[in-house]
Amino acid sequence: MAALGMLLASGLDLRFYVRALPAIMRRILAVSTIGFFWSDAKGEMMDAWCENAHFLSADVVLSCQRYQEADPRNWPSFTENVMAGPVAGYLLPYQNAAFYASEHYAITYGSINARHVLDAVVHDGQRPHGCHLLMRSADLGAFSQTDAAVAADIGHLTTLAFQPGTEISASTRSLGAGLMILGMDGEIIHIDQDGHQSLWMLSRPATGGMPFGGEDRLERLADPVRQTALAMQDNAPMLQERRSSFWGDFTIQYDRTAEGRVIVRFQQDLPFEAHLARRLADGARSPRRVMVSWLLCKGLSRKEIAARLNLGQDTVNSYISEAFAAEKVRTALEFVTAVLA
Repeated sequence: MAALGMLLASGLDLRFYVRALPAIMRRILAVSTIGFFWSDAKGEMMDAWCENAHFLSADVVLSCQRYQEADPRNWPSFTENVMAGPVAGYLLPYQNAAFYASEHYAITYGSINARHVLDAVVHDGQRPHGCHLLMRSADLGAFSQTDAAVAADIGHLTTLAFQPGTEISASTRSLGAGLMILGMDGEIIHIDQDGHQSLWMLSRPATGGMPFGGEDRLERLADPVRQTALAMQDNAPMLQERRSSFWGDFTIQYDRTAEGRVIVRFQQDLPFEAHLARRLADGARSPRRVMVSWLLCKGLSRKEIAARLNLGQDTVNSYISEAFAAEKVRTALEFVTAVLA
């Protein structure tokens, strides 16, 4: 759960938010399909995203509207739900025999094999931001009150993603994530700062820990990408490849121009902090220790971590000692290296 909070506080834009969130949520709750709906300050829906595109189709939207308007006791409106505040499970009482017998259920949920629905409202106490919708097939069983409590925690954590001025550490990457132009012979004609940074990150292997003191000259860093560009066939003016590194996964796109130059675009699939959050979520760590570990990896001092989490400094020191002992390290730098190894 703490890793979810870390992810949401890591400065992600919504493209990465909706891509990374389901993978982490599924480690917390068993779900079949996940959706998220954004709202304006008045609680009215602005936009929506769902893993199953059917759920966002016109037929489904109209069915929802008809079902709610037929009788307010059938189903609350989106505005009524999100304005209820930071709660979860608001929809559970509406999933009764009449709901499962309705045409609306058949159109909206039955056709994607969703039997049970759990909502988690995102509300910071001043304004609503939207609502998670978690759906389960019949074989996964109904959501319990415990599930609703977990979903409420998810709703609370998600407010971190909407807080203005969220701290973005130096390790957060520009996700544009760089451009390089190569001449006909592979010489570097142009490279921007993000492209240089992407090459440096790609030079660090995905396994075996972080190699320090490696080769950082641009010409050497660019060699693997340059070799791929030179090997492109004239009849294949565009090529895409995936590469993994210590810093995460990248997509590299090569476009050959009519003049024989190759334009190379780098795209980081997840920013470093989201990559780190997912690695921490994989381990058998307590949620509080995960959160302390994450803030430590972001470069916060022990005093700053204590203030951020409203913990005593002795408690923070204890969590850090446990984390270091588990990874058999002595410093924060060794710790983040061990986590990502």
